[in-house]
Amino acid sequence: MLRYHTINGENIPFTTEEEAARDVEEQAWADEQADYAANHKYKDDRKAAFPSVGDQLDALWKELNYRRLQGENLIQEADDMLGAVLAVKQAHPKPE
Repeated sequence: MLRYHTINGENIPFTTEEEAARDVEEQAWADEQADYAANHKYKDDRKAAFPSVGDQLDALWKELNYRRLQGENLIQEADDMLGAVLAVKQAHPKPE
C-alpha cells in the first residue's frame, strides 16, 4: 500500500525507507494491541462488570455492622472505620 505525506497540500509518496519504517511502527502497534487483548483486557471487562466500589463497600459495612450487633468482636481498625461510617450515615440520613 503506497503511503503519502501531505506537504503544502501536495501528496508526496513515502520513500522505500519510510514505507519500511512505517511498516515496523504499525506492526509494533498491532503487537501491543494483541498483547493487551490477550493479557490485560480482562481488567477493563471486570471493571465494567463489577458493582460500584461504593456499593461493594456498603455491603461490607452492613455485614460488619450485623456481626458487631450479634456480639462479634471486630478487629480494631474495622471497628473504628465502621464507627466512622455509621457516624456519617447518622449525620446525613437517607430520606424516607
